[in-house]
Amino acid sequence: EGVVSPVSYTALPDGRALVADQIGFVRLLERGGALAETPVLSLTNRLSAINRGAFDERGLQCLALHPRFAENRRVFVTYTAPRRATAPAEYDCTLRLSEFTLPAAEPLRLDAASERIVLEVDKPYFNHNGGRIAFGPDGYLYVSVG
Repeated sequence: EGVVSPVSYTALPDGRALVADQIGFVRLLERGGALAETPVLSLTNRLSAINRGAFDERGLQCLALHPRFAENRRVFVTYTAPRRATAPAEYDCTLRLSEFTLPAAEPLRLDAASERIVLEVDKPYFNHNGGRIAFGPDGYLYVSVG
């Protein structure tokens, strides 16, 4: 309840969790299971168009916490942004991997203006979009691109 298409669930060290919703919101799931009303992050104005009510693989894709999140509060997300001007004209969108820093203060809110773009990959279609991210045991961040 309260999300449209949850695509990623990430536990926080304090027992709460972050839920990424494909339509562009990161929501906080409280310890008791209630979803916080206000999103932790909204990327709706940065996403490529999504076909609502129909199959679509674009949108917010995944969220991962840095292995030393408790110390550095770094959060990584992947999402599909509109096609870049440098992409081939027939391409559809751009997969973007970005970093944000989550303040320790309550309520938890990520400032979309603090986005640091790490990687962009031009994508030819609305489907076959990967975007799953995870830190490996080696500490490196891995990303699938579809």
